Amino acid sequence: MHTKRFVLHEISSKRIGKRTFAGSDKVRSRSSGEVVGFDSYTGKFYPRQQKVVLDVGMALKGGIIVGRVKVTDFESNRFQGRILKGSGKYAGIEGTATGREAPGGKTYLTLRYHL
Repeated sequence: MHTKRFVLHEISSKRIGKRTFAGSDKVRSRSSGEVVGFDSYTGKFYPRQQKVVLDVGMALKGGIIVGRVKVTDFESNRFQGRILKGSGKYAGIEGTATGREAPGGKTYLTLRYHL
């Protein structure tokens, strides 16, 4: 099992529909603080179910990781989801993504996975 911890710094985000939005982040290593990649995401609000679902693609050195996360606790801004697939050195990846949003456009993300 591998674990990677990141801090995502929002570059831009925009509403693109009544309940949809899209954006991108700079991905930094939580331990070194260096930029290690970028992500792009789309999201959709589900007001009746009180959740948000985001589809995310994260480009890192050697490949791309694709996942889907859900936010169901808006008070703590925590999310969780699955890593769906990968390319390059992340081909065959399986695992989970958890994290939380923080003030100042930051998001703390932890990936736990195996190849």
